Order: sequence, then structure tokens, then C-alpha cells
Amino acid sequence: MQADEIYEDTRVRLTAFVRQLGDDDLARPVPACPGWSVRDIVAHLAGLAADLPAGRTEGMATPEWTARQLEERVGRSLDELLDEWAEHAPALGRLLAEMTRVVPPVVDIVTHEDDIRAALGAPTALDSVGFDYALQAYVMALDYRLRKKQLPALRVRAGDEEWEVGEGEPTITLTTTPYDLFRTLSGRRSEAQVRADDWDGDPAPYIPVLSTFGALP
Repeated sequence: MQADEIYEDTRVRLTAFVRQLGDDDLARPVPACPGWSVRDIVAHLAGLAADLPAGRTEGMATPEWTARQLEERVGRSLDELLDEWAEHAPALGRLLAEMTRVVPPVVDIVTHEDDIRAALGAPTALDSVGFDYALQAYVMALDYRLRKKQLPALRVRAGDEEWEVGEGEPTITLTTTPYDLFRTLSGRRSEAQVRADDWDGDPAPYIPVLSTFGALP
């Protein structure tokens, strides 16, 4: 599947999931996104789908950019948010189809789908093509960070997959599950949780660079 197809597959599945939620679940805080509720994540995703095709990208991915998306949608019902998202999805899909390599909006929607499901204790979408796409993207980003920081190479084992990231021969191995690796690289696990993983050496040099979004909580 291409990036635009993965995005749409995820959007359709997530739309169906949130549409059946009650008000209490929609208001549920999402620990992975401090200060946001489930409804806020939907508002962000609808806002992103509207902003990107329209070229409203100044300050993209900053707290101010996402805060504006939420502010513009205060008071809208869930149905209104989902309808807006569906309205702009085709234009966004055409834009995503033109992108090469990793497509951040796809990683974003997959990550936020998992944020919502985790907040509600619902099963994750581990078997989806979106999950695999986002996981591979996060591993590629980790490889870049290790090379930029000139850290020793790291071997990562998760389920049936194995990656060697960084420059040179790996000097340490991290063994974990695909889901925990996804949550770690997306900054959704704490430093204490990551240190408790199966490392065959000292994880300290890698802790500051594991998350794509900065220091682990």
C-alpha cells in the first residue's frame, strides 16, 4: 500500500472506532498527549487534514500550530469533526501520494490512533499496515539520530525483526516487543520503562536519543 492508502485505511478504521464512543470516552485524557482528550486528538487530525492541502504549514508540528487547530474547533460535535476530516481527506491523500520516503502525516495518524486506543484500554492495531509503516519510520529516524550524535551502533530486536542502526558494528543490543519499541521511539514510554527492557549493555548513552520527540518522560 502507498502512503495515501495507508493514511486512508487508518482514517476509516479510527473514524469507525471513535464514532461509537460516548461523551465520557471522548473527554477521556490521553496520557501520551498531556492536556489533550480523545476528542482533542480527533480535532487535531481534522485540522491537519484541512491545513496541509491549504498550505497552512507555518509553525507546522509546533505546540502553537496544533493549539490553533484545537481552538478553531472548540464547540464542534464529534460528527462535525469527522465530517470535516472526511471532506479534506481526498485532497490530503493526493498530497501524500506525491511525497517520497517517510510521510509524517501517516506516522502521525497511526501514532494517535494508538494513543486513543491506549487511553481507552482498547486493543491496538498491531496487524495493520499503518503500524508497520510507522514502526519502520521511527527506526529509520533512530538510525539518523545515532549517526548524527556519532553514537556506537545499536542492534534492535523486536519480535521477528532485527535492525542495526547507527554507524559501524553494533556494540549493544536492545530486545523488546514491536509494540514497546513503537511506544519507545514515539516517546510514549518512560525512561524507567525503557531501562527495564532487555539490554545486553549499558543503555545510558542511548536513552536521550531513543524518542523521536525529545527526552523520554
